[in-house]
Amino acid sequence: KIHFWMAFPAFYVVFLWMHLLGLGGMPRRYYAFYEYSFLQPIAQQHVFITFAAFILGAAQLLFLFNFLWSLRQGERAGANPWDAATLEWTAPSPPPHGNWPGDPPSVYRWPYEYGVGAAHQDFLPQTEAGTAPAGRSR
Repeated sequence: KIHFWMAFPAFYVVFLWMHLLGLGGMPRRYYAFYEYSFLQPIAQQHVFITFAAFILGAAQLLFLFNFLWSLRQGERAGANPWDAATLEWTAPSPPPHGNWPGDPPSVYRWPYEYGVGAAHQDFLPQTEAGTAPAGRSR
């Protein structure tokens, strides 16, 4: 969350501000903005953009730290961490040749059965037999 709230506003400050400068007449790829009189009133805004870019870079370093720390010290995800109903979440990890050991699982419904009343959870996996919602027939 810290990464998001650092990166999101900094990204928009950097790139939206550059867009607004471009609308104001600031050309790209000029190395000296102060040599042109029409650019002098808006040239100081690059300092503001530079500070926002440093904040954006620091947010990316925070993301990289969190990624590497989670890779080594983070908690392992379960077999279906997103509670997805699709078939690929029933395969073991890493999957063997053919994705499933032995025969492929039986499929009873389409992959997006959410909010099914008969399910013990909010979703009903494709491989679990059960009743289809009212009004849906196969």
